[in-house]
Amino acid sequence: MRLKNRNRGTKLLQMQILKRIVNYFKVNSYKALGLRPRHLVTSIEAIDKRVLAKATYSISLDENTLPIHIEDQLPASFYEYNRESLQKKCCNFYLAHLRHATYLNIGGHDSVIYKGAILEPLSFTRSYFGLSNKWVHPALRIDRYPQGKVLKGKSLLLSTIGAAGNYGHWIIDLLPRIGYTEYFGHKWNDFNHILINGLEYPFQQELVDMLGIPREKIFETGRNECIYCEELVVPSNAHHSMFGLKVIREKLLPLAKSTAATKAVGKRIYLSRSRDKWMCIVNEEAVFDVLKRHGFQSIFIQDFSVSEQIEIFKNADFVVSPQGSGLTNSLLMNPGAMVLEVFNREYINTTFLVYGLFNKLKYGALFAEPVDCTYPHRKNIRVDVEKLQLTLSKMLD
Repeated sequence: MRLKNRNRGTKLLQMQILKRIVNYFKVNSYKALGLRPRHLVTSIEAIDKRVLAKATYSISLDENTLPIHIEDQLPASFYEYNRESLQKKCCNFYLAHLRHATYLNIGGHDSVIYKGAILEPLSFTRSYFGLSNKWVHPALRIDRYPQGKVLKGKSLLLSTIGAAGNYGHWIIDLLPRIGYTEYFGHKWNDFNHILINGLEYPFQQELVDMLGIPREKIFETGRNECIYCEELVVPSNAHHSMFGLKVIREKLLPLAKSTAATKAVGKRIYLSRSRDKWMCIVNEEAVFDVLKRHGFQSIFIQDFSVSEQIEIFKNADFVVSPQGSGLTNSLLMNPGAMVLEVFNREYINTTFLVYGLFNKLKYGALFAEPVDCTYPHRKNIRVDVEKLQLTLSKMLD
């Protein structure tokens, strides 16, 4: 029996090796024939200037970019975002006009392929996977692409991987692309097709209608998608974009809707994640006991429509929340308002902090201990309530 199992394991290994060898030759033969991208363009400067328009928008930042905290030392990632680096990295945006380009969605990446190259600055990648120089882009290593679809005429690419089902990514990654497109003089009528993530969730449906995106032009994209476009207009990625914040505020703030539900919400709010599957505060009752003494009200942000969420955050003076997409609405708060973000000490994402700096918010950071879950960015956390009280006192001082 052991011998049979060993032989079976050997055969499986041999088959895997053979499959990799066949795949290698297939991929390289496809590249030689021009049927697959041959390389990765990693910098915006390397893209043909004849197809690329560029603009700059800058916000003046304070000298101190660190959040309010009570730690002896902040995690290293907080020191990466000093004023000079933010001014340099976050002020430029682009629009590419490509003929005979491909939009490819595989392996957790949105890729734009043009003239045999993947244009990474115009694509969306999950950089938090910790990619090294040895990493090979999925579009360069697989031999079988999804079945291709062809779009005639002019198409606008708004889709991003994260916006498929996440409110935060829809607002931060996708919405600014509309503003970039408009900045360079385009209107909805200029396009035959608008590529946008599948409208599976109520917030997506609501945002599409609120923003006036013509539904008859929408081409819904999903995972494992390959679309050949006669003409493809591609706005740059919006992550940590100063102009992106301007677009988000100008597009959404006028759409705030006051209702009986929003009028019942005060100016100091705590965003509970106790209904969520992960990233919850396990001792939330003790946490809220502290917050109540400072006049906070606990809400579930998903109970409100998008227009109601805008109204709530537009009027909020102080928001406390564990890290999560609910904090996306902090981009709509008034300058000078306060946010205390509760971080998982083992997984730091500074996205909302950076936008808080752009928006001149008084931003605080509290670090909690992870307690479970395999994936670091999904772990539940336990808050030290004494540290919470000290941090609140420091922010309110």
